[in-house]
Amino acid sequence: MFVKNLSWAVSLIFLSAGAASASTVLADFDTVSPSVTGMSVSAPGSGSCALFSGGSGNALCGTNTDSVGPNGAILSFDVNYDILRNVSFDLAARSGNDNFDFAGGTFGDFIRVFGRTVQSGSVLLAEFQADPGNRTEMQSTAAGALLGDGVEIGNIFTTIVLSDFDGVVDGEGTLEFQLLSTAPGGTRGVNAFEDLGIDEVKVEVVPLPAPALMLIGGLAAIAVVRRRRRA
Repeated sequence: MFVKNLSWAVSLIFLSAGAASASTVLADFDTVSPSVTGMSVSAPGSGSCALFSGGSGNALCGTNTDSVGPNGAILSFDVNYDILRNVSFDLAARSGNDNFDFAGGTFGDFIRVFGRTVQSGSVLLAEFQADPGNRTEMQSTAAGALLGDGVEIGNIFTTIVLSDFDGVVDGEGTLEFQLLSTAPGGTRGVNAFEDLGIDEVKVEVVPLPAPALMLIGGLAAIAVVRRRRRA
């Protein structure tokens, strides 16, 4: 029984180690066209991404994104924060015909990133609202636990990186993106002109350190020896 359970555990650990050694793309929108009301997939400079440039391939862009869920268009991914090294994603925000409206509660225009687990509850990791100096673009606010204020996003897709999750959000749960755009004056659900875009959502997990891999190798060798002796 010891050999059987140990071999099974070692196999799982090696599989986990292999998967942890590289970044994982959660969403790139080049081959997937998600059904999110108010947003659609196109290349920057065309379609729903007409106001944007840069990025890699297609992106998810749109206006009037408040029709899905209580807080707008929602993208959610399952993650384990205990082994999460960083999260990166590309954002763009540009209003061609009207200023972004400052958010109040679930109203106004914003992009918010939440980490949700049983252990930590719901944690606001990053938030973007209207740039006070140029309300046709957005910038990060001090409300985010992992991203300070002043990071600007405009019509060119900008890569945002979040890291240092330890003690901020722990355990297994979800990584959630909320994108909300409203019509001029903050009216929800009709004729929004504020464009938002997201692309290339990636995560990188912490690989097992070399000593741990050596220990696993030693345990595997012991298991093989015991199995041969019993045979």
